Amino acid sequence: MLKYILGGLGLIAVGLAWFFWPVMANNMESYTINDIKEKGFIIVGHRGAAGHAPENTMASFRKAIELGADVIELDVHRSKDGHLIVMHDATVDRTTNGSGAISAMTFDEIRALDAGSWFGEAFKGELVPSLAEVIVGINGEVKVLIEIKWPKEGLYDGLGKQVAEEVHKYGAEEWCIIQSFDSKYLEEAHASGYNIPLQKLLVSQTSLFFVPFHKDNKFRLGRASVAHVESMNYYHKMINASLVERHHEEGLTVIPYTVNTTDEMIKVLGMGVDGVITNYPDVALALRNELK
Repeated sequence: MLKYILGGLGLIAVGLAWFFWPVMANNMESYTINDIKEKGFIIVGHRGAAGHAPENTMASFRKAIELGADVIELDVHRSKDGHLIVMHDATVDRTTNGSGAISAMTFDEIRALDAGSWFGEAFKGELVPSLAEVIVGINGEVKVLIEIKWPKEGLYDGLGKQVAEEVHKYGAEEWCIIQSFDSKYLEEAHASGYNIPLQKLLVSQTSLFFVPFHKDNKFRLGRASVAHVESMNYYHKMINASLVERHHEEGLTVIPYTVNTTDEMIKVLGMGVDGVITNYPDVALALRNELK
């Protein structure tokens, strides 16, 4: 009996070691600003400037540009009547004065909501934007990184194609990028033929006894496909220098999320990443200026 218990504990230990290995490897690597001198990097404003303004609103996007972002990142869902809605969550509950699933609401119902007061009185009356509104409003001033969400299997079928068509409709292929945890949407966008750059979101990627695993929106056996994508964007605590180096050898960039402090930025930049996705573009800009 004891040997079975010990065997079981051993398997659990191996499983935990595999799961937490990226974090352990990350924590073992230490860098200082001297390790990244004269290194430029891309600043991506997460949901705009989510540390300074209500996320995924025009106010937040404008603030991100003001604070030095090279790219603004946003999230897209689909409304009941087929509009592309810019919001992170699948429901409007957290970031508006309303409630309910975006997929069960019409565009007009969503536009009637206040998307700013939850963050601060100064933003009262801020609207939930559509993707078209953001594309027209930004108009190539900076790049726009569009994340396609995946709230429920089958709910957003064809969303990758629809987003690509919206980008093409406004002639924004040169300054819009599509990313997603779900590779299905990236394949749909690629199949549209509009030549829009694609980026793959991941939580982690590692190997157990040389068998590769990765986690995007699900745990999966095997390495994440790099087909058609130009960048692999990980949760910042789940990367290390060797992973970044491997992707660079594949001709890919690595831009981790969500990197909010100077210390975190120095650490991942020391690993060789090409940029950071951050709620605080001003913090990233101050660091980049210091490196010049």
